[in-house]
Amino acid sequence: MLSPNSKSLPWDEVERKIINEIIWLRNSIDVFSETENNVAINCKECLLRRISILIVSGKIRATEIERNPKLKSFWSDFDKKHYINNNLPQMHHGKEWHKNTMEKIENHFIMQGFKVIREPTLHWGRADLGIFKKMKKIYI
Repeated sequence: MLSPNSKSLPWDEVERKIINEIIWLRNSIDVFSETENNVAINCKECLLRRISILIVSGKIRATEIERNPKLKSFWSDFDKKHYINNNLPQMHHGKEWHKNTMEKIENHFIMQGFKVIREPTLHWGRADLGIFKKMKKIYI
């Protein structure tokens, strides 16, 4: 975000940064299927542009988390018999693969010492998981 003493960037440089963020978002997150018909999102490119503007303006931050190349999966493996987060209510939403993926992600971060909240309420809806540790906040 620009401070009152800083100069604004030329429009073409800002536009280039926005386009780079759109490309990064499009390549980083697989959220739109080709057959998806979501009434709430009637312009996928518009949504990506809005998110990119928020990133470029500094109002939100996005970070790509990469796995160690030696690992088969980014998410820690766990044995359901020893599932750490038994105190949370059972997940009922989504298809089986979604439920299994959320459990893997949840358990991975619990094993890393993070506090995990299922389906936290956000300003414009809900996330599947809220992951918190000290000053870090991750929403999935």
